[in-house]
Amino acid sequence: MYTFILILIELQHNFISSSGLMVRSKSSMTPLPERTFEVISLLKDHHRRIVRGDPYNPQSGVLPLHMDTATATTNTLPEEEDEEKELDHSCNNEDEDESCPSSPINEVELSNKNKKDTRHPTCYSIHKTHSTLAECLSGDVPASFVSSFKIDRTYPVVNVKSSSSSSDDDDNENLKALCVQDEADGKLQFQFAFHLNDGTTELDAIVSNDVAETLLGVTAIDVCADSYHNHCGDTSSTKATVAKRNKLSHEALGKQKLSKILDSTSHGKIRSVCIDNSKYFILDDLFIDE
Repeated sequence: MYTFILILIELQHNFISSSGLMVRSKSSMTPLPERTFEVISLLKDHHRRIVRGDPYNPQSGVLPLHMDTATATTNTLPEEEDEEKELDHSCNNEDEDESCPSSPINEVELSNKNKKDTRHPTCYSIHKTHSTLAECLSGDVPASFVSSFKIDRTYPVVNVKSSSSSSDDDDNENLKALCVQDEADGKLQFQFAFHLNDGTTELDAIVSNDVAETLLGVTAIDVCADSYHNHCGDTSSTKATVAKRNKLSHEALGKQKLSKILDSTSHGKIRSVCIDNSKYFILDDLFIDE
């Protein structure tokens, strides 16, 4: 029988309310390792490291999201004295990889040398060519990161395996679910998010209309042809038939590209922004690893 602990991860420490615990979408529940006997001590030690301004440690106070044999040995929480030794370890020795935490995913070729880490100006951010999603969550805002990850799904969710001829009444079967229409001028554009996961944590990244059109190879007008022509007053049967036929081909193309994105490991540029004291992430660029 597992013992569980609720780990609350806030995006910025000054965003957390003093009125009580707040469970958000970034909170997670995870089983405790058998050798963890005192949860209070675990969290107090984590708090002291935050207050001291210790170098970023993805293992500090956070248990692995996925408990399996592949990560059981690398993601276990170290004893306090072991952590103090790691903090004193010099990063100038290039032969020792243990001086800086290793990424749980393959290194990407894109460089992130220009990223400035004002929280902890240590060798950790200098020697890494990309950031984990956990670093993006806890990093400064605004900031840009280069990360490698898997894209689990879109939000809203679209069934990319469905037939392109699915009924327009079922929006979740079509790319139309990823589009919005401006009430004032009727302009159509993509507006959705990707759910990212790299083994260290998960986050949702907003996809802009320009990026979406590049990734899917179609425009929002392409996949919403019927509703767009109706809005513009174009009701001629010939044009409506052509628009319908083109819509089906655009739908198939967009779903094909989206399916490839969801089935592959990708790397891209993520930007963090602050809106109304809340932290959001925007996907500025995406490359699929072949």
